[in-house]
Parts: sequence; structure tokens; C-alpha cells
Amino acid sequence: MADSVQELMEAMVPELKELVDHNILSQTEVKALIKKRTDFEYRLRRRAADRRDFAKYVEYETALDSLIKKRKTRLGVKE
Repeated sequence: MADSVQELMEAMVPELKELVDHNILSQTEVKALIKKRTDFEYRLRRRAADRRDFAKYVEYETALDSLIKKRKTRLGVKE
């Protein structure tokens, strides 16, 4: 379980690095994002994953996506 979560987190590195490079997210925000995503992934991979965990994860990612889009628009960064 830990290996699959670790692989998933490693796959996110290029995307997160790009967000930091374009000043869309700060290093502190990326660290918090990684922690939050890791926590969610472990919750979803346990034996009895709760439906609420899935809903909270989707809500978090939707809010994050909205924030990133707003910052890209404000900074004039293309998709």
C-alpha cells in the first residue's frame, strides 16, 4: 500500500514543480498539498474506505483546481 501511494506522489512531482516554477503555488503550499494528498490516498486505500473520504478528496481537489485556474488567469499563465 505504501509503495503505491509513494509512486503516485512521485508521479505528481513534475506537475507540482511546474506550478512552483511559474509562481502559481509556493513551496509551502506544495508541501501542504503533498501532505493532504498523501493523507487522502492512505485513507482511500485502507480496507474499509469511507464514502465521506472520497467526497472530501473530490471536494479538496475541486477547490485546488479552481484556485490554480484563478491564479493562472491572474498571472496570465496559459494552460
